Amino acid sequence: MSRWDPIQGGVPVVHPQRAGQITRGGAFGRGAGRLLGTLLVLPLLPGCSSGDAPVPSSSQGGRGNTVLVENPLQAQPGPWSVDPTPVWTVGSGDGDSTGIYSRITGMLPVGEGGFAVLDATPRTLRIHDRDGRLLEILGGDGPGRLQLPSALLPGGGDTLVVHDVGVRQRLWFVPGEGYLRSEALEGSGRSVVGWLPGGERVIREEEPLPQPLPVGMLERSVTVRIEGATTPDVEVGRFPGIPLLVHASGREGQAPDVSPLPFRSGPLVGVWNGRVLVSPGTGELTEYGVAGDPLRIIRTGVPPRVVHEHAVADLILARTAAIPDPQVRSRVQADLRAVGNPGEAPAFADVRVDPAGNLWLLGFRLPGDPVVQDWWVVDPDGRTVGRVRMPPRVSLRVPGHDHILGTMADDEGVIRIVRHRLRK
Repeated sequence: MSRWDPIQGGVPVVHPQRAGQITRGGAFGRGAGRLLGTLLVLPLLPGCSSGDAPVPSSSQGGRGNTVLVENPLQAQPGPWSVDPTPVWTVGSGDGDSTGIYSRITGMLPVGEGGFAVLDATPRTLRIHDRDGRLLEILGGDGPGRLQLPSALLPGGGDTLVVHDVGVRQRLWFVPGEGYLRSEALEGSGRSVVGWLPGGERVIREEEPLPQPLPVGMLERSVTVRIEGATTPDVEVGRFPGIPLLVHASGREGQAPDVSPLPFRSGPLVGVWNGRVLVSPGTGELTEYGVAGDPLRIIRTGVPPRVVHEHAVADLILARTAAIPDPQVRSRVQADLRAVGNPGEAPAFADVRVDPAGNLWLLGFRLPGDPVVQDWWVVDPDGRTVGRVRMPPRVSLRVPGHDHILGTMADDEGVIRIVRHRLRK
C-alpha cells in the first residue's frame, strides 16, 4: 500500500535511549500567557513562504453587511523577529525517561507562563513551568489513562481537553488536580475544534468516504457547524476538502491504495477572538458569528505559492520512493503525474493565536524550500502586520507576548522543546 502523507513540519521520532534535561542560555523571557483561540487544520507541506509582505488598509464592502479588510502588498516584511539562540531547551542530553519527547501531538500554555505537552508515544500529558521545569505528568495509570492521544485543546481556564482516538474519548484534565471527566468522541472525521464564549462547540466534520472506494479522483466536502447545549445547531457552511486519488480500492481485508493530492489544502477551521474562522488555505479568511453569518472577510495580501513542474516531479519521486513493488510504484507515479500541475499551492498551511489575539498563519512550504518556517501575523483588526521567520529546524507551537515556544529535532531525531525571545 502507498499513502501520500502530508509533511507536517513536525519532528521525527526520538531514539528511545535518549532522555531529557533542561539547558539554558540567554535571558529569561516572560510567561507564555493564555491561548485565546484554538485551531485544527489539515496542513500539506507547511514551512516557509515567499512573496512580499503586506501593509494593511480597510474598507467597507463584501457580502451584505460583511466587513471587507484588504491588505495590499509592499516590499518589506514587518519588524517582528525571533532571536536565533534559545533562552532554554527541554529534552536535550541524557537523563530521566520523563524528559523524552517522541511524538508531540499538542502543546498549550497554562498558568503564569507554563505550558502543557501532549505526547502520543509515551502517552502522557506533561505540565511544565515558565522555565521549562517539569511539574507533573497526567494521563498515566488509573482514571484518565491515555492510549492514543491525538489532539490537545483548551477547555476554559486552565482545563485541558485531550482527544484520544485509542479509547474514543475526550478527556478533561486540570493541572494540579488531575483527571476531571470524559465523554465519548464522535464518529470518524468529526471533531470539536474549539468553544465559543457562550459555550457553543465549533465542529469540523469531513464527508464520509463511500464504500467501496471508487478508483480515480474522489472529492469530499468539510462541514463546519456550531452546536450549542441549549440552542439549535447552525451550519456555517460546506467547504472543499483535500481531494483523494484512489489508485486501488483494496482487496478484501486490505487497506485501499489512496493518495491525498499534493499542493492542496483542506479548510483551516477554528476559533479566533470569540468567532469562527474559516480559510481554504488561500490568502483570504472569513469570520463567522454565533449564528453562522459571515461578519468579516480578511484578504491578507499573502499570495498563494507558484508550483513549478520540477516541484511536482520531485515530490512524486520523494513520496513514492518507499513503495517496494516497482510495478505498484510506477502505477502510483503515473496516476499522480496524470493529475497535472495545479499551478498554485495554498498560501497557508497552519494557524495559531497568541495571547494578544493575533493570528499566526504558517506559510505553505514547497519542495526545495529551506527547512525554515515563515509565519504571517494578522492582528485582531485584520491588518497583516508582518512576517516572522523561525530559527532553522524550529517548529512554532505556542506564540507568546514576547517569546515563542517551539519544537526542534537534531540529526539523530532527538526532540527538544525550545523557548526563543520574540522581538517586535
